[in-house]
Amino acid sequence: MEAFRRTQYREEDDLTEGTDWTDGRTRRHFISKVLVIIGFQMAFTAGCTVGVLFWPLAINMFQKEKYLMYIGAGGMFVGSSVIFCCRRLSRKVPINYFLLFVYTIFTTMMVCSTTVYYQTNLCK
Repeated sequence: MEAFRRTQYREEDDLTEGTDWTDGRTRRHFISKVLVIIGFQMAFTAGCTVGVLFWPLAINMFQKEKYLMYIGAGGMFVGSSVIFCCRRLSRKVPINYFLLFVYTIFTTMMVCSTTVYYQTNLCK
């Protein structure tokens, strides 16, 4: 694990300067914010997936246009690479929400295009 440990620490790399992480209220607020964002992402993906499953036109479109699954997978890979590799960019407030939104769109596209190939027994 020593290979992954940060050897040098620079003050300009500290993007949480002035935040008291020892305070329980600050940590709870941060965790609540993260869970709300993840909840919105999951609700958006689930809602779009259910909408696609019950709309025959969307099922036909996703089955006919197979490249949408690859666009979604590629966008997920690029989006997660940008979020994980560009720390300074992904921690700036308007940019990080935009990156998460784009990542969610590509994830939703891939999930929707994958689920149309499976038979469900939701309304029988």
